[in-house]
Amino acid sequence: MATNEVLTRVNDPEWLRGFDNLVKSDIPSWFRTMKWWAQFLWVFFMTNVIISFTFIGGEFDIAVMLFTVFQGLYPVFGILIAMQGTMIGEKNSGTAAWVLSKPVSRTGFILAKFVNNTLASTLFIIILPGIIGYLEITLMAGLEISFFGFILGNCLLWLHMMFFLTMSLLVGTIFNNRRAVLIVGITFFVIEMLLQGMVPADLMVSTLAFPSPNISLAEALITGQSVFSIWPILIAIVSCVVFVILAIWRFKQEEF
Repeated sequence: MATNEVLTRVNDPEWLRGFDNLVKSDIPSWFRTMKWWAQFLWVFFMTNVIISFTFIGGEFDIAVMLFTVFQGLYPVFGILIAMQGTMIGEKNSGTAAWVLSKPVSRTGFILAKFVNNTLASTLFIIILPGIIGYLEITLMAGLEISFFGFILGNCLLWLHMMFFLTMSLLVGTIFNNRRAVLIVGITFFVIEMLLQGMVPADLMVSTLAFPSPNISLAEALITGQSVFSIWPILIAIVSCVVFVILAIWRFKQEEF
């Protein structure tokens, strides 16, 4: 009887088995370690503090452009560093095999990693620096921008980050070397930067955050201008979904 009072029967679908427990067990770890807090402090410094220095020189009119560029640049490197051990570290340490020896499905395992890293990165890399950036732009620079437009612009910056997060998740299921996550992510990022001007902006995920040719989609929404193309948004959304599906498929092929 005592055992029955402690255990709770869970009726999750078989493909999602263990998902809830994995998500709940990982969330407290955000606040027990400095990994995500360190990401926030790094992104905050590189984005918001650098923008503050431009205000000293009186360059108030480029505050929004600098914000979108830096929020497109530094979170990419931050998320690639943070995601190195998400899959590869757990595979190499044997943690993934140990977890999967419990009543946990491989789909639930991948989805839990996706949800936990999405929640943590959204809070520490997008929302917190975004709030501070909004205060800097409106109070320090004195620019009048729509709060709703600022939220929409940050949603595109979030989507840009999610593209690399899901890509890193997929790469982590394919390789067993942490450097692979950095190499693949940075290579794609650099190639897109090099191709700007040679490839139509409609096909570039980087257009979400970086000016191409004159303004990024995020900056357009923040400043109340019309969005010149929705294709980069659609491409990024579809890519994120495909990356997660491929990560689940590849992880199911893994032998433990």
